[in-house]
Amino acid sequence: MCRFASGLYSRPNDIVHQGYRPRLKGDPAKIKNAIELMQQAKRPLFYTGGGVVINSGPDASRTCAIW
Repeated sequence: MCRFASGLYSRPNDIVHQGYRPRLKGDPAKIKNAIELMQQAKRPLFYTGGGVVINSGPDASRTCAIW
């Protein structure tokens, strides 16, 4: 069971993180390697965060894991 708090959130106009520069596109070679590792795993474990529940839902994760 998931519980979410409710409240009003107002996003700041500008946020500058000096040390945080995420890559916006994945490295195709690393993604391919990760897929191969997951396919070869005997008992893979998918540890997902709250974003999966909020955005795509558990059904999408289950579909990916079964595939």
